[in-house]
Parts: sequence; structure tokens; C-alpha cells
Amino acid sequence: MASLDVDPATDCVVSWLPLFHDMGLVAMLLGAVGTATRGAFLPTQEFLARPGVWLDAIARYRGSITASPAFGFALAARDLRAHPRALDLASLRWAANGGEPIAADVIDEFNRGGHQHGLSPLAISPVYGLAEATLTVTLVTPKEMASTEFLPLEQFTVGQALPEHGDGDRRKAVVSCGRPIQDARCEIRGTDGTALPDMAIGEIWVSSPGVMRHYWREQTPVGEPLRDGWLDTGDLGFMRDGELFVSGRLKDVIFLGGANLFAEDYEAVAESVPSVRKGNAIAFAMTDLERMVVIVESAADRESLHLIANNVFAALADRLPRAPDEVVVVAPGVVPKTSSGKRQRSLCRDLYVSGGLVKLASASGSRTRSSRGGELPRRQP
Repeated sequence: MASLDVDPATDCVVSWLPLFHDMGLVAMLLGAVGTATRGAFLPTQEFLARPGVWLDAIARYRGSITASPAFGFALAARDLRAHPRALDLASLRWAANGGEPIAADVIDEFNRGGHQHGLSPLAISPVYGLAEATLTVTLVTPKEMASTEFLPLEQFTVGQALPEHGDGDRRKAVVSCGRPIQDARCEIRGTDGTALPDMAIGEIWVSSPGVMRHYWREQTPVGEPLRDGWLDTGDLGFMRDGELFVSGRLKDVIFLGGANLFAEDYEAVAESVPSVRKGNAIAFAMTDLERMVVIVESAADRESLHLIANNVFAALADRLPRAPDEVVVVAPGVVPKTSSGKRQRSLCRDLYVSGGLVKLASASGSRTRSSRGGELPRRQP
């Protein structure tokens, strides 16, 4: 909280995050307790039932500090559109956006919805952290605007230098997660552990007083991930002028046809298609079969599902380097997630392979199949 210049006399923490999750426990609850700051803590189930209660509480209690993964901001923005009402969000000065990949379009959508309610464009702060570092490693302060790099959609190998800009529509926005907090350091390293220069993609290593010494109930020091006080996070990214940009997670990189592809890119594009539920797309590969599958949730009526599958496939084929082999539409609540809301790609792949996913509609390169069994030609992009 030191980086936020917290004033216990005026600040108020508002949170819906579960207290068994590190962002809810460490950043929100212990952050409020440690700074003797007022706090309003909502039941997580209440937020999931109606995301608008989060914004209502910020307005009611003059909340100035809050946090959420990207899907929470997306749900809140949708609630603002669906339920117009009088709200004063001018008190909100720092809203941490972390816990999953930072989506530039979600930030823009939330800012557009909140602007008419007095929300400052500086309020949303992308952050990067992990439980092994006692949460926060980098952040954007309340007085800064998060910067963005636009990079080509082609994927890069670890150690490769990135171009300064991507061209045209076939590029993606990578949002800065800010600079390291006090006493924390970040380095981008190659596969051999050597530090890489700015604008070179590599593995993110962090060092800080908050880095753990061992895992719970394992009293021996951590082995491979921890070297000389530096933690190998398993995440990929790059640095630019002291700012950290996170591009993906090493274990979620899909290697097909000689190319490295990020699951997050496919999920983000899929979720941009109308009627696909935000935060409820999963991409995975069956490397031995050279196949990639994208699963999306939709609450649309059955008559529309084949068109949604078709539109998702067309968007992925048009905007990404390689089209998936299949897009599958499932019902809401089917996509597996952890207790903190993170996507379980490996489990989803296992369910798909075993037939445990009930397909409502699907699309492939040449045909689209609905749950009624009929096939339709793929709509041209």
C-alpha cells in the first residue's frame, strides 16, 4: 500500500474478492488492516449474482481502492449498460487489474461506461504479482496512465527481440503492468538464465523481500524456481524503460506446426464475438494430433448457437496466425475454473477428449454443426 499513498482518513477499500484468494486476502483485507483504512467487503456470491453491487458499494461508501481480475471489470461494464442508474464513481482513484492477462479492450470498455459516472481514466491500474512473492511485484500508480505496446500477432521465441510496433489489424495490445514496487526487482531472462535487454521476450524473474523460502508444509528450500533469491515465475514478457509487459504463461504456450501460439490471444478474440460470455473461453492444443480447440460459453438461444460458433471461428481465422481446428459452444458454467476463477485448460482438454463436454454447436474449417445434428456451410469472414 506504500506505493498508493494511502490516507486512512479519506481512503476506503471496497472488495468482492474471496478471502481464500491472495488478491482478496493480502491486497484488500490485510492492506486495509495494515494501513488502518476503512473497508467494505461484499460476499463474492453477491457480486457473481449481480456484478453491479460492486459499483454500487463504491458509490455508497466513497470507495477509493479496489481490485479485480479482468473478468470482473468486464462484468461490471456490462452491468452498467444493462442497468443504467445514478452513480458517483469519482472517489475511485486506484482499481487494481490483475490475476489474469490484462485486456486492453476491457479497460477501455470499463472506462467508457464509468466516464459518465465521474470515473477517472487513471483509476484502473494493471498490476503483476503472484502468491510466491506475497502478491504484488509491479503496479501502475494512481497518478499514471498505463502504457500499451502494439505487437504483431506472430509469436516469438524466448530471447527474440520484438519490433517496436505492429502494423494493421493483425496485432495485439500488450498493456504495461507498471514498475516494480519498493524493494522489488524484475528481470527478463533467456532459457539459459541470462538477462535479456529491453524489448526482448523471455521468462519473468522477480526478487523481493516478499519472495517465499519454501512452500507450505515443505520445509526444505524451493529448488528449481528459486535461484540466488530470484524466483522463476513461469510467465513470459518483456521490459521497456523499466516497465513490465506480460505476454503469457510459459505452460500455456501452444506449439503447433512449428509456431508458438498463446492461448490467451485465442481466448481474447473469441470473447470479443457477440454472445460469447466474457472470461469463459478456453483454448488448448492436442499436440500429438496437431489440433487446436477453442471452447466458448454462450447463453444465447439454441437457434443462434451455430451462428455464434461460425462467427468465433471466422474471427479467429481472420485475426490470428493460425485458425483453430474446431470451435465448440457449450452452456454457461461448463468451462472449468479454479476456485479463484482461473481457467483450467488442461482439465478442459481432458473433458473434451473423454467426451465430458456437452457440445451445443461446433465449427471447423469447412463446416458448422449445431446440436440438432445439421450442418451448415461456414460463413465467409
